[in-house]
Amino acid sequence: MPTLFLHFFLFLITTTVTNLIPIVHSNCIEAEKQSLLHFKRSLVFNSSESVKLITWKSRTECCSWLGVTCSTIGSVVGLDISSESISCSIDNSSSLFQLQHLQSLNLADNNFKSSSIPSAIGKLTELRYLNLGDAYFSGVIPIEISRLTRLITLDLSNNSYPSFAEIQNLSMLIHNLTELTELYLDSVVLSGQGSDWCEAISSSLPNLRVLSLFGCRLSGPICDSLAKLQSLHEIDLSLNQLNGSIPSSVVSLPKLERLTLSHNRFSGQVPEFSNTSSPLFDTLIWKTTIWKDKYQHLSSIFKDFCFSIFLQTTSVASLLMVHGCPEIFHRLIFPTIACCLITMAVNPPSFRFAT
Repeated sequence: MPTLFLHFFLFLITTTVTNLIPIVHSNCIEAEKQSLLHFKRSLVFNSSESVKLITWKSRTECCSWLGVTCSTIGSVVGLDISSESISCSIDNSSSLFQLQHLQSLNLADNNFKSSSIPSAIGKLTELRYLNLGDAYFSGVIPIEISRLTRLITLDLSNNSYPSFAEIQNLSMLIHNLTELTELYLDSVVLSGQGSDWCEAISSSLPNLRVLSLFGCRLSGPICDSLAKLQSLHEIDLSLNQLNGSIPSSVVSLPKLERLTLSHNRFSGQVPEFSNTSSPLFDTLIWKTTIWKDKYQHLSSIFKDFCFSIFLQTTSVASLLMVHGCPEIFHRLIFPTIACCLITMAVNPPSFRFAT
């Protein structure tokens, strides 16, 4: 009898403790596991350099594989196979597109052999994060990306070698992506947009925080309507063919922390930086014309910056790219800029400061 009571007591204790431990579901859905294994078999990659794909083995649970994230019910919701030395293309029949619960997909820093981004990417409608940057894609960016209406981050940047990726209709591509907060299209060709790129972005992406369009062959002026994007923290429009004046409304965006406008064709009057409480004064990246002794009083405001300065001298007008520290404003008498790295450029634009 005491033995029976002891067994009952131990059973009760074991059951109670087990119920107190949260259950972590580690078993992935078998169909999704098979899709991942089939996807792996379709890839060409260097196994000696692989960190993630080499852990994908049929005898183990796919939720334990490196680069794979599962939900609590075992659905594959995240896939990160960036920097896996992949060197092949992905076609529309790939089993990758059977992973209907994917919320995050990162294929960056691989070599997809200048193939096009598969239009089947539009089937992954649960995606919140999509990174295809530095992946050697080329050709026209598929309009099917517009179906990914839940996207928060979209990175298609630096798919530019040996040929450039291109967006033929930016407005159609992004008009449904209203939840987007970060957009990276560096080196993606947008030259066919004319000056419409600016209106397309400002009218479609109300929640945008980061806009990076470095080297996109943009032309025309920066539209005033870009200032409607009041949540913008970072803007990079450098290395384009933008012209006209720089809208003061853009410079004055309340949350702007980083602004990069170098290597363009702006002219006219540079807007006054009247809002010294703006985060932009913590990090400023600018290109302008300045007398070497002008605005020295700003040294106490700038904490970190990269300033492009056009030093006007009696002998030569040279555009100097100055990357420096706050003391620059105490050292603007050329050439005693000890804390700066100076590189030469040519064909400076015509600028003057507002006074």
